[in-house]
Amino acid sequence: MRAPFFLLAALLLARHAAAADTIPLTVIKHDWHSSIAIPLAAIQPPLTQAVHAKPGDDTLVIGFGARVWMGQPGRGLSDAIDALSGSPGAVQITAEQGLPYPGDPITETVVLQVSPQAITALADFAFQAIAKQPDGHVAPYAEPVPGNCYYDSSVHYGMLHNSNSWIAEALHQAGLPISPDNIVRASAVISAARELAGRR
Repeated sequence: MRAPFFLLAALLLARHAAAADTIPLTVIKHDWHSSIAIPLAAIQPPLTQAVHAKPGDDTLVIGFGARVWMGQPGRGLSDAIDALSGSPGAVQITAEQGLPYPGDPITETVVLQVSPQAITALADFAFQAIAKQPDGHVAPYAEPVPGNCYYDSSVHYGMLHNSNSWIAEALHQAGLPISPDNIVRASAVISAARELAGRR
């Protein structure tokens, strides 16, 4: 009768070890926009090329949107219409202290514990979406505040391929069981993340 006890103990130890080897990935819904936050210390090359961190920064926020909108001053209704009609995309790579939008009532977050391999896959997905210069390096087209960088993207933005569908793709590429099919709303992304968190 001792074997089942030792087997259970081994399983519990293995589960604890696996949990200790995970990294928090935060899915963020801010009004109609989705993004992802991960610990800055978990970022490895090549995405480190795109990170302009300041002393004290501990979080990296990754997002996607329309170039005519993201990081642009004086944007207005015509820019929003252009974006939804289909326009060049942009990747946001922001280093900051803590999560964005603290205390904002229109912001929802879900934390998923994922493997280091999932973080690597997600970071690679984000880096691949950034348009490269002829020498292979990346340079932001805008940095409105230090550490908040916007990069031209090789991926186009549109009504049916927006920040929310792109974030769902990123989560899928990270190996999470979240399908990007038919996701266009931020509420769909956060709901899928919440359902996944409940199963873990």
